[in-house]
Amino acid sequence: TGRHLHALFLTLATSVNQELGDSLHISQADKAFTLSPLQTDHPSPHKPLRWQSDRPIPADKPCWWRISLLDNSLFQKLTPLWLNLNPNKPWHLGSADLLITSILGTPQSTQPWANASTYSQLYEAEPVPFCKVQPTCNSSGITFFIIGQQYILPLNR
Repeated sequence: TGRHLHALFLTLATSVNQELGDSLHISQADKAFTLSPLQTDHPSPHKPLRWQSDRPIPADKPCWWRISLLDNSLFQKLTPLWLNLNPNKPWHLGSADLLITSILGTPQSTQPWANASTYSQLYEAEPVPFCKVQPTCNSSGITFFIIGQQYILPLNR
């Protein structure tokens, strides 16, 4: 479930920086990250993320999830995790063990969703179509509005 992925992310953050993990866990403010549900299909810019499934993920089925960091300093604080993750160490995801075999930060042929952008790059980019309407705010107070098929950012200040 989403709660389990959230707990796993906090465990991963704590594994490299106890203070960071604790502050992310106890913060009552909007979190500076978002997590996708586990995905089992190869991602595609033309195929939306799956938000739910009607059946469990089979054991040994490769899957992936997207972590979106909404604060540049958070990425820097988690760099030791990205660089030193042991792919043979199991991490608990609910009642299952999960092996994290790779972390991607740039687009790959099988993972076009992997990428990193600064706020300035997002602001200058062409709008990306989305399907949901949802206001969101990150820890810097930057609000994103998704309206119909448009992704609208506030004025760059």
